[in-house]
Amino acid sequence: MYESTANVNYPKWIFLALSLLWLGIIYSFSLQPADVSADTSNEFGRMLVKLVVPGFVDELDDMSPAQQEQWNHVIRKCAHFTEYLILGVLSTNTLYHMSVHRKLLAGFGLCGIAATIDETIQLFVAGRSGQGTDVLLDCFGAFVGIMFVYLYNYRIMKHCRP
Repeated sequence: MYESTANVNYPKWIFLALSLLWLGIIYSFSLQPADVSADTSNEFGRMLVKLVVPGFVDELDDMSPAQQEQWNHVIRKCAHFTEYLILGVLSTNTLYHMSVHRKLLAGFGLCGIAATIDETIQLFVAGRSGQGTDVLLDCFGAFVGIMFVYLYNYRIMKHCRP
């Protein structure tokens, strides 16, 4: 017979699936050899610049190789921050829909473990190196994402109270 789905918590499973999918994407980037990773960062950076600051791509082409390397370094660090900001948002939303105590601390801990594993993976990939500073940057990105979720939920709760 037909079973009611009223007690099924879809957001929990959706956010869990999205968190795991996003973590897989992060780790797939970490498994790229250094030259492939640099090309990916460069192409993404150029695409982003075309959208945000039209015309700046032409200036990128006129930069010296050292300046282009600095540009790529900034793009890679921004990517680290953004990847883990998104993971922080997704994992914290997953935990909000589960009966986990200390959701913010648990979310931060999970993201910190994920960042440590991410950098450890890179130790075994050609031309890559795991960096403690990247773990810190990843954790900061996760923290910002977690705080975004917390403040968003706090604001909703504050305005929804009778």
